[in-house]
Amino acid sequence: MTLDTTPVTSALVVVPTYDERESVERAVTRVLAADARTEVLVVDDGSPDGTADLVAALAADEPRLHLMRRSGKGGLGSAYRAGFAWALERGHDAVVEMDADLSHPADRLPALLDALGDADLSIGSRWVKGGATEGWPLSRRLLSRGGNLYVRLMLGLGVGDATAGFRAFRRSALETIDPASLASEGYAFQIESTYVARRLGLRLAEVPITFTERAQGTSKMSGRIVLEALLRVTGWAVGIGRPPASRRRAVLARSGSAPAVGPLARVAAVLAALLLVGGVALAAQAATHPEPASLAPLPARTGAPSPTASAPDASASGGAGGADAAQGAPARDAGSNDASIPVPAAGSDTPAAQQPVAIRIPAIGVESRLIDLGIAKDGTMQVPTDPALAGWLTGAPAPGERGPAVIAGHVDTHEGPAVFYRLRELEPGDAIEVERRDGTTLTFTVRRLESFAKDDFPTDRVYGPAPGPVLRLITCSGDIDPVSGHYVDNTVVFAS
Repeated sequence: MTLDTTPVTSALVVVPTYDERESVERAVTRVLAADARTEVLVVDDGSPDGTADLVAALAADEPRLHLMRRSGKGGLGSAYRAGFAWALERGHDAVVEMDADLSHPADRLPALLDALGDADLSIGSRWVKGGATEGWPLSRRLLSRGGNLYVRLMLGLGVGDATAGFRAFRRSALETIDPASLASEGYAFQIESTYVARRLGLRLAEVPITFTERAQGTSKMSGRIVLEALLRVTGWAVGIGRPPASRRRAVLARSGSAPAVGPLARVAAVLAALLLVGGVALAAQAATHPEPASLAPLPARTGAPSPTASAPDASASGGAGGADAAQGAPARDAGSNDASIPVPAAGSDTPAAQQPVAIRIPAIGVESRLIDLGIAKDGTMQVPTDPALAGWLTGAPAPGERGPAVIAGHVDTHEGPAVFYRLRELEPGDAIEVERRDGTTLTFTVRRLESFAKDDFPTDRVYGPAPGPVLRLITCSGDIDPVSGHYVDNTVVFAS
C-alpha cells in the first residue's frame, strides 16, 4: 500500500446536530477560526428546535459553512456516512468528525490535521498521555475507560480511545474504508471505523485532547447505545458479523498478524466489561439520588493578608448577608482549607441601595437572582443551596466598589446543569451585568478565564487588592474526586 504523506490543505469538518441550537453557532465559529484549511458541514436531522434554520442563516454570510438537512433522526453513524459522501464528492483532502456541543476542543484541530502527515486516521484522545476529561463524574470515566479497555483487549486495536468522536481521516483512508459499508449507529460507529481501518492496514495516530462535558442540551448517550457497542465488539472478536470492509481486505496491521483473544485477554475483557456495568450502575444511582455538586472551599480576602485571621460566623456577616445568609450552606469538602488562609473582613459597609440583587450574562444565557453568601464557622465560604441561583459573598466588596467582588454558583448536580454550567464558555469581551437594589445596572467585561486546583488556589491573584472595581465569578471544574465526590478544580472568571 502506497503511503500518502502529502500535506492536508483542505478539510471538511462534519458536525451532526439534533436540537443543538444553543451551541452550534459558537461551535462553528470556533472551528472556522481555529484553522483556515477547514470548512464545516452541519448535518441536521430535522431538529425541532430550529438548529437547521439558524445554521442556514449563518451560512448565508459564511461561504465556508454548509448545511445538509435531513427529514428525521437517522442516528450518528448515518449522519457521518452522509457527511463523508458529501466530502468525497467535493474533493477535500481530509474529513473531520466533531460534536456540536462544545465538548471537542476546536483549538486542537490543527494538531489533528497535522498528525495526518504520518497517519491515515488521527484520533483526538482522552486516554493517552496529555489527554483529559473535564466535568465527568466517576460513572462516565468508568464507562469510557472500561469500554475502551474492552475494545482494546477484544479487538487488539492498540488504540487508547477507540470510542472518541473527534477524529480526522485522510481522503484516501475514507475511500479505502468505504463508509457506506459501516453499519453501526451511536458510538459503535467510532469503534467500527477504527477497527476497519486497523484491519485494512491504515496508519493510526492519537492526539491528546481535553474533552469537556457538553455545555448545552442533553447527552445522546443511552443504555441502547452502550449495548450496541458491547454486542458488536464481542461479535467481531469471535468472528461474527465482521464489517464487510474488514472481510473484503484482511490486510490487518502492518505487523501482519491478526489480533487473537487468548485466555488472559478474555479474563481481562471480562473485568473491563464489569467496569462498564459498574459505570452504568453508578450513573443510574446518581440519577435517582441527586445531590448538588459543592463549590470549592474558596478562601477570600478584601484587604492585606492576615495569616492569623479567624473566620467570622456566617450569621454575623453583616450588610445584606444578615437576613438571607441562611440560604447558603458551608461547602462539604471544607476540610481542605487551611486555618492560615486569609478570609474576608466581617461584614460589608455597602449601603443597602447599592447591594447586588441579580446577575445576567447574555453570552451564556445566565439570568439569576443573587442570594447572600457569608463565611461559615469553619472559615469556608457558604454556597447556594439552590443550584439555580448564584450568590454574592457579602464579606467582600459589592460590585462597583473598589476591590474584587465575588459571585459564586454551582456548575451542576446529578440532575443536570446548574446556574454556572456554561461559565467556561465565556470569552474575553463578553459582558456581565449586575443589577443593584436601587435599580441601576453595572456592566463588567470579561478579561480572562483561568482554572486552578482547589488545593493550590491562588488567593492573592483572585482576592487581592485592586485599584478599582473588579468582579470574580467562581464555580467548580475539572475531574471529580472519586473519594469525596467533589470537583478538584475551580474556574475563575476575571472581569472589570
